[in-house]
Amino acid sequence: QTDRQKQTNQQMQAEDQGFSGFSGFVISMLTAHLLRSNKLNRLMSSYQILRVVMKFLASTDWSVNGISMVDEAEKEKLPPLEEFHRVFEVVFVDSSGYLNLCSGMTKLTYYNVRHEAQVALQFLDSSAVDGFEALFMTPVGFSRKFEHLFHIPVSAFLSLKESEKLLSFSLDYGGDWLKAAIQYISPLLVQGLGTRTQLLTYKLHIPTQWPVNEQCPGYSTGHVTFGLILNSDNAFSLLDKGPAADDPKAGDFRSFWGSKAELRRFQDGSITEAVIWPCNSQADKRLICKQIVSYISEKYANINPSSITYVADQLDCLLVYHKFQSKQTPQKGTGEEESVAVLRAFDALTKDMRRLTDLPLAIHSVQGISPAFRETEVFPPIPSLVVQHGTRLGEKGSSLSKVMVPAHTKGKELPPWTPPLKVICHLEGSGKWPDDVAAIQRIKAAFHLRLSQLLQDKCRLTVVPTGQSIYISKHGYMFQLTVATDREILLLQSDLSSSVLGLSREEQLLQVHRLEVETVHLPLLTSTLRGLEMQHPSFSVTARLAKRWISAQLLSQSVGDECVELLVAHLYLTSAPYQPPGAPLCGFLRFLSLLCHHNWMNSALMVNLNNEFTNDDYQEISTRFSSQSPHLPAMFIATPRDKEKSVWTKEGPSAQVVKRLVLLANESLKLLEKQLNDCVAAEFDFKTIFRPSLEDYDVVIWLKSELLPCVGCSVDEAVGTRQRTKSSQRRRDCIPVTGFNPATSFLTDLKAAYDEMALFFHDVYGGQIIAVVWRPSVLELESFKIASIGGRMPVEKHGKNKERHQTKTTTALNTDAIIEDFRLLGKGLVRSIDVRRK
Repeated sequence: QTDRQKQTNQQMQAEDQGFSGFSGFVISMLTAHLLRSNKLNRLMSSYQILRVVMKFLASTDWSVNGISMVDEAEKEKLPPLEEFHRVFEVVFVDSSGYLNLCSGMTKLTYYNVRHEAQVALQFLDSSAVDGFEALFMTPVGFSRKFEHLFHIPVSAFLSLKESEKLLSFSLDYGGDWLKAAIQYISPLLVQGLGTRTQLLTYKLHIPTQWPVNEQCPGYSTGHVTFGLILNSDNAFSLLDKGPAADDPKAGDFRSFWGSKAELRRFQDGSITEAVIWPCNSQADKRLICKQIVSYISEKYANINPSSITYVADQLDCLLVYHKFQSKQTPQKGTGEEESVAVLRAFDALTKDMRRLTDLPLAIHSVQGISPAFRETEVFPPIPSLVVQHGTRLGEKGSSLSKVMVPAHTKGKELPPWTPPLKVICHLEGSGKWPDDVAAIQRIKAAFHLRLSQLLQDKCRLTVVPTGQSIYISKHGYMFQLTVATDREILLLQSDLSSSVLGLSREEQLLQVHRLEVETVHLPLLTSTLRGLEMQHPSFSVTARLAKRWISAQLLSQSVGDECVELLVAHLYLTSAPYQPPGAPLCGFLRFLSLLCHHNWMNSALMVNLNNEFTNDDYQEISTRFSSQSPHLPAMFIATPRDKEKSVWTKEGPSAQVVKRLVLLANESLKLLEKQLNDCVAAEFDFKTIFRPSLEDYDVVIWLKSELLPCVGCSVDEAVGTRQRTKSSQRRRDCIPVTGFNPATSFLTDLKAAYDEMALFFHDVYGGQIIAVVWRPSVLELESFKIASIGGRMPVEKHGKNKERHQTKTTTALNTDAIIEDFRLLGKGLVRSIDVRRK
């Protein structure tokens, strides 16, 4: 019975993966072989047998050292395994000694099976993964498993059909020229890709049904899809280093690569054959495998590179400005280089600050907390130069006189978008901090003034101090630095019963939460995610795509940046049933899959940062969530330093937003996978899933695109937008206007005035609309009360009872007046207002 259970389980897995040639019969014979060789016994459970079989598959290589079911005493009388290896790619000989059970199996199929066995063992040994659910209950999609795909139409292989190269392959496949062509080109692709990939496999898309009154279409239509699992350590290398010039293998290397091969001398003095793949950006490096596939296919199969549809960079355009801000520094890729430039400028600022010695307290640490420091900012900031012809914001001698705004012109030129990069500065400990919150804030303001004076005098930096922070211009970037002390948080927490700074208890709690997030949680999260990015280079681009999609669905105000980053981090830390994604597009598909398949209502998402969770932690968090779920956030994310509160989702998203997010993710995943699988047959607009549907909104406020500084980041290029220009000279005595965005300011005003009546949604990356949904509770008729007449109008409700007709005065939401208020509040910015539903 145990053997039968084991065979059934593994047959389910093999059929689910679609391994051609690796059938349930082969698994059954392998189980019997292990039983005969005493590696299995009848007392083992199904799980134990599963582990033994998986370990055997993962640790053996049947393409090099085949296995045989023949008894040792009879092996001398039968053909040796070497003879089978000369004829077959994979060898598993039955008990007769003459039949190879894997005669129809290719190396690609076998390596795919062995790879899955190795991954399965990792999941079975992990306490963080439900191994059975991951292996047998979770479907493994082809486009989500393989990080790069490329489609080749069947017609592209026709040049090989009559080629002499396929003679031996055609005989092996009974004259099936397409399979023979695939088996001819596959080893060449594996050799060309080398250590850049862990696995290559293919999938046929050939029509299997046709009308009974027509002839079989055969191979006249359809295409072949190849999938690659990348080796992140080598996949993006510019160099393929070959043998030394005097090595006998050098001739084979030159013969294989042809004109691409060249002799190069390296710094260690060695002279070797090499192939260089030119790239201008990190985005180009991610497509080196595409260059190799195109070159090999054209050289050996005469396949035109234009007929190959390579699936890897289809969404990269969403991370590129429509019109880059500078002609002097054109954007080369998808923003990775800009992120590195920000980190270099921050490192330079940190060194400047650590050289300051004339402070009452020494600087303990300087930590960035903005997404740009985690390399997850969707559109990383670029150096901003101060406008040459403008107006100073303040009078001469004041700190605001260093802020330069554009001169008033007929074109109403906006200040260029310059986001502040938030930095937290911790000072060394001291017992002299006062026991009063107001006094601490005054001392912090004094530190800001002293810091700004020292940075100006000793580091020659342009600095503008304020009471809450200081703005520092370094290498064209604007850093907003704030001095932090743990003493302030402790005092606010201890004095919740009394009013501090005139704040209510709720306002004090919000202030404590904000301070804890900015001074404790965010610095820790930033350093942790930076480490994750160094391990998995695709993490940052995947997170940026995920945040771009969330914002495009007008939900970025409900789902915070840190929440999205943790969701993406979970894909890399707990990747079952896959390996961690090695490409941004693959990671984005898995992000959508996580959103729509995780049970948010009944299960917490545990993100095991730095692998700090223990088995007891998993059990404790699950138990606590089950008992307290009605009082916890709708999307509960636990980390090793935040097991109880879910800090990053405490203020949102709500249960309604989570439901909508799941619905949108499900539809987006279906559409995007269909487009990626069918893009060889037709051209698709991959931006479709980034354009929100406006059907569910009551009111849509359209904004003037020429007054939106981030309009160059929008999904679709706005008509009539001007390119932002930069002067060739940098003014060192001034700083640009920082963080000014009329759209977000207008959105903040709308929420402050009408949050109790409506919900507001906006795409912060160049969105040209603000969508409005009336809260259901305010649409109901209410009894007339003077105290609650705001935003409402009296209406007469006619009723009827047994004795007489009566009229009752009630109030209804005055939507027309409120919409007119929207127009007045956004005067000059609002283009039009579309009332979609009364």
